[in-house]
Amino acid sequence: VQDEWGVVRTRPADSHYFDLCRSPFAEDPTRSAIESYAWPDPLNPGRYRGLREKARHLHRETDYAVVLDVNCAFFLRCCELRGWENFYTDLVADVPFAEALMDRYLEIRLAMAERALEEVGDNVDVVMVTSDDLGMTEGPLISPALYRTLIKPRQQRTFDAIRARTNAFLYYHTDGAIYSLLPDLVEIGVQVLNPVEVRAVGMEDTAKLKREFGDALTFWGAIDTHHVLPQGSVADVRDEVRRRIRDLGPGGGYVVGPVHNIQPDVPPANVVAMYDTAYETGRYPLCL
Repeated sequence: VQDEWGVVRTRPADSHYFDLCRSPFAEDPTRSAIESYAWPDPLNPGRYRGLREKARHLHRETDYAVVLDVNCAFFLRCCELRGWENFYTDLVADVPFAEALMDRYLEIRLAMAERALEEVGDNVDVVMVTSDDLGMTEGPLISPALYRTLIKPRQQRTFDAIRARTNAFLYYHTDGAIYSLLPDLVEIGVQVLNPVEVRAVGMEDTAKLKREFGDALTFWGAIDTHHVLPQGSVADVRDEVRRRIRDLGPGGGYVVGPVHNIQPDVPPANVVAMYDTAYETGRYPLCL
């Protein structure tokens, strides 16, 4: 399957996920290749058709929170455009090319985001700004110094551009052990952090996260999908949900949810237990 950016993925027969199999800049890491590439048209009206009406309906006629996903994930997408190993190498060995690729991708994505925000206006509650993963289970994907030199300034520009066009809450998805980067994320304007991967180093103590960052961040997720949901009992799941609400819920600022998509090996009873417990114990005033 080829997407509009020219990235090709394939899904193995025994998998629920697609694997990257072709990156358009894998063999030609040059500025001229970037300049001559057939990039998507960010102003194609078909992208936004019906968006205004749908957002208005949901915001004014339902009790849903309206979420707009603009996903300016330039770090992740450039890994796909160039190839993962290639782009990580570029961040050290060919910085001018890496910056040029990130800037071109971000230019297009910001144009899309700005146009979408024009359509939805005030009828949106949360903007999912980016899903740029910064962490693995054991630590950040790149050094904090490299993040602050090459990635953070572009994320700052992204969040500033979105903030200038909406009063909605600004949401950032990043997996992994990103405790050391949380002050940076707060600084660039992140207001909602997802998914709070509680099995990652430094992210286990959700009471500590709330204590240190709860004034700035809403936490979205934190229900363990690595062990508790697939392998725990119904009682384990209920205890997990109560714990995370107890740690993250006081004073608001917590959206209960799984750390990852619920996988095929999760017993249905555990899924039901997660949501039932959230409804039972997650209403204010909290009674834990």
